Amino acid sequence: MADKFLDKEGLQIVADNTNLRVKIVAEVPSTPRNDMVILYNGADTADFKKGGIYKYNGTEWESLGGSAEQIYDATSEKAQSGKAVDMAVQQFITDNTSLVWEDKVWGGYGDIQGNSVWTDGENIYSSEGTSQKVLDKSTDSWEEKTWNNMPDFGFYTTRDIWTDGVNIYLSQNDWDGNSQRVLNKETSTWEEKTWYGLTRFKAQQIWKDGDNIYYSYNSNNYVLNKATSTWEPKTWNGLTNFDGQYIWTDRDDIYYSNHSNQYVLNKTTDTWEEKTWYDSPNDFYADMIWTDGNTIYFSGWNDDNYILDRATSTWKPISWGDATIHGNDVWRDGNSMYCNVQTGQSDWVSYVFHRKFNTLIK
Repeated sequence: MADKFLDKEGLQIVADNTNLRVKIVAEVPSTPRNDMVILYNGADTADFKKGGIYKYNGTEWESLGGSAEQIYDATSEKAQSGKAVDMAVQQFITDNTSLVWEDKVWGGYGDIQGNSVWTDGENIYSSEGTSQKVLDKSTDSWEEKTWNNMPDFGFYTTRDIWTDGVNIYLSQNDWDGNSQRVLNKETSTWEEKTWYGLTRFKAQQIWKDGDNIYYSYNSNNYVLNKATSTWEPKTWNGLTNFDGQYIWTDRDDIYYSNHSNQYVLNKTTDTWEEKTWYDSPNDFYADMIWTDGNTIYFSGWNDDNYILDRATSTWKPISWGDATIHGNDVWRDGNSMYCNVQTGQSDWVSYVFHRKFNTLIK
């Protein structure tokens, strides 16, 4: 997963889940390594322009072009920030990297569904009813997990687990009954939790805008007062009857995608406005959207795979070769990204995702 592309000193562009880097240099290395990539920050010469990106092919330096001037401000000698640089970096990495889903073998109880995976910030779990597993990261093995005070019918990740960024909660409200609990991580105990304002709800309908936490189901809309554990009524404009499970973000804007119903949130006015996508998938649902930390993808049930061009709001077809990818089955362990998919009644496939520079830095 790519949490960043420029390190905190603004000295390198970093590719996700690898150790590959593009170095920012004021002087061209006199003894470059094969396939080395640099972002040049020196004085203009006949062969090198300040802000340009270059690759050494073993014999000579060649320009990679791109929008390097948007990535690095040569005047202030600092890394740029904001949406413009985000999109410029996206384009640079898209132009100079290849994406690969490779087969992955898990030990222990390896046949787990990707959408059952969740984390408490330290450990990684799989929760499907009464089937509860924990990942031994040192051996890549899924082992049995015992919870204290777990609901009688267990719980499921996608519909029951959520976090406010500090605590982890279990919220059930279906045929299993109403259960509201908070996790004591030290003792692996699900302790009873009292909410106010809204007391019966499912985690599945909870969503966030980066600042607040909301619950939306049909015409029931609430915002959480975290200090008092109180769900307070919330008024939205434009779209007032919707389901929180169909909300997603591209890190800048927030969208609602439920088949033919497509909206974008105007956060200034709390108004859901109709959103036009171009060449979008036929069955366009938010839960099939996933990201590698840089680029946004859609992977549906019918091997429909798309990549989003954010600048034009266009979804472009992409192929993952023989890999069967479902967006809701993609998950992360903090370093790498995986997809675990059930392809038949007892058939499973697992993959690990790699983004690699075409110009490897050694």
